[in-house]
Formats: sequence, C-alpha cells, structure tokens
Amino acid sequence: MTSAVAYPADPPSTASATLVMAGLGVMFSAGDGGNVLVVVTCDAFTATGSVNMTVGGRFGTGAPPNNGDAVSGNRFGAVNDKTLRPAGTTGGVGVTLADVVHLTPGTNYWFDLAFSTSNASDAATLQSVGVVLAEAL
Repeated sequence: MTSAVAYPADPPSTASATLVMAGLGVMFSAGDGGNVLVVVTCDAFTATGSVNMTVGGRFGTGAPPNNGDAVSGNRFGAVNDKTLRPAGTTGGVGVTLADVVHLTPGTNYWFDLAFSTSNASDAATLQSVGVVLAEAL
C-alpha cells in the first residue's frame, strides 16, 4: 500500500474573483489498487475584511499547475467547491476536503487546491496546507 504526507509551502494569495490554482506541487502515484483516500486541510482567510472566498480540491495528470494558473483537473472532496466567509485577517476558517478517488496504478497525479475571492480588493489566502494520500482497499 502506497501513502504520502505533504506539507507544501503556503501559496501566494490571490485577488482573482475566478478560481485559480494554488500551485501546491503535490505528486502521487497509486500502487496496484488505484483507490486513494485524499485528505487536504488548510486555514483560509481574507486580507482585510470578511468577504466570501471559494476553495475546492483538484487532481490530474501531467505537469502540476502553478500558482495563479486557470482552474484545471478533476474535483475531489465535494460535489461543489466550498464557499466560505472567514472572519478576516485574524480569524481564518479551517478547511478539510476528503474523498476516495480512483487513479490508474503507476500513473503520476498532481493534487492541488483551487481558490478565489469574491472581492478583488480583498485577497484570499490559504495557509498551513497538509495533504494525506493513502491507498485504500
């Protein structure tokens, strides 16, 4: 059984009102089974006030996306991306996305977060990202 834990560097904030990729650079290749438990946690907040922001999980093959790239990949963690309203700069919201995804054994996949702010004057930030990937039975 294959597993991995990653604590990527905090991605730069975004002032984008449409989803962009965080650019976490987390890569994983499943073993024989292909079913993989994905758990991603982070703290989400906005720069100056309490405005909505959106966060969602994505995965795909090929080169991993860079910070600020247009949203890409397959969604994981929920049917829809999560819309949050953090308290602002001092009171972030804890985010957890969890799912079991089916991967082609032996193929490299990237895992990332897509995020945006509802107000381009108030940047959205993700911090303390943790990623756990474990092959499930």
